[in-house]
Amino acid sequence: RECRRLNITVVPPDINLSRSSFYLDEQGRIIFGFSAIRDVGIAVMDYFIAQRPFKNIYDVIQRGKLHKKTARALTLCGALDSLYPYRRSLLDFFESYKKIKKQKENKSTTLFDLDQFLQDQIKDKLGQEDFTVMEKSQYEKMFLGVYVNHHPIEMVDQNFLKQSQRFTIRQVQEKCFFIQNQSVKICGVLEEVRTTLTKKSQSMMAYVKISDETSAIEVIVFPKMYEQLQAKLLKGCVVSMTGKVSTEKIFIDSCEILFNPNEEKVLTTV
Repeated sequence: RECRRLNITVVPPDINLSRSSFYLDEQGRIIFGFSAIRDVGIAVMDYFIAQRPFKNIYDVIQRGKLHKKTARALTLCGALDSLYPYRRSLLDFFESYKKIKKQKENKSTTLFDLDQFLQDQIKDKLGQEDFTVMEKSQYEKMFLGVYVNHHPIEMVDQNFLKQSQRFTIRQVQEKCFFIQNQSVKICGVLEEVRTTLTKKSQSMMAYVKISDETSAIEVIVFPKMYEQLQAKLLKGCVVSMTGKVSTEKIFIDSCEILFNPNEEKVLTTV
């Protein structure tokens, strides 16, 4: 988010570009490091760096010593996009690859036959199916801890967001002491919904983490409002919320779903 604000380009992980840590390239771009990818260990990371450049997916499979867990992580975070951009098809291929290879190895074949067979399998099995932009964003968040290419709020019509008189979350955080007890509208993706019981009445309430393209904040939904809004507090949904600012938190009094990834519908009026 800070890089976006400062107009600094962040390049997602790339099998042929990334080093172990983040670094600044000659064009002034920050290149994502392998060490930030979940399920990619140090030994595997060092091996990839030593073996590259990789020309194609077949090359990675033959020389990359890909374990199923590593293949899944590299695919879903986008690190193999430069070699093959269709993540869903690539993931499906890796799921079946080990099984196919084992079956062939159990038969009487020469190394050349096996090598040719694997190349043919890659050509035959690799399709061109991909995840939606929202799914890609969610997987990137899962394996990298941040949204790199797209934030889910981009799924909502940008003209609608401009006309909605919303505060960005960064604006709320920077101006919180000047807008105490004022009602504000924010829009973002629900990253975490944590429910708990109040001590006095044992009523259900929720602490909700919401993020937009600028920052993230925890908002509070007290029991009375939680009864009304719980059906809309769905993790992964992009929502519009209004509430009263108190210190560095917002007490929510309304919530509308703008985009539900499970329904693929975008709301453009609230």
